[in-house]
Amino acid sequence: MSKFANGVVGGSCAAVLDNEYPEALLTLIRHARRRCLCSVFIVDVVGEYRIFGSLLDALEERVWLGVDVRIVIGGSRENYAIAERSASARAIFADRGIPCRWLAAGPERRGSHAKLVVADDHVLVGSHNWSPGAFAGQVQDSIRVASPSLAAYLAGFVNEQWLRAKE
Repeated sequence: MSKFANGVVGGSCAAVLDNEYPEALLTLIRHARRRCLCSVFIVDVVGEYRIFGSLLDALEERVWLGVDVRIVIGGSRENYAIAERSASARAIFADRGIPCRWLAAGPERRGSHAKLVVADDHVLVGSHNWSPGAFAGQVQDSIRVASPSLAAYLAGFVNEQWLRAKE
């Protein structure tokens, strides 16, 4: 997709500070009724942070409720540590029944470095990965946008990634 949607016309947006990101993410996921589409470069759900268990529980609950939940992990084919964490995350998602695919770059495929969540008519987009550093310690930038048109546009973007990704 090269054309940008109408953005936040008739919507609203707000900056999400680092210490607010985990709760903003969980709130979006927990309130999703139709769709919760996520594209994240690094997903590292193995750790001691409370957010990981809560994140997995919230996603699993949405799946159970019939919400269209799909996770696209960008991962890396050049950094083994990132690739290993992506593989571990995919296995954990699969064990919990959370649909997940990997969209790492390959010889004939572009990868993804996106970091966004589309939950119904809301979008959370920025530089936050789902990793210990992004949830605690690193400085990141994200915004939350309430906009049906932007959410629809980015849902299409994530759907295109989903179709290109490996199961």
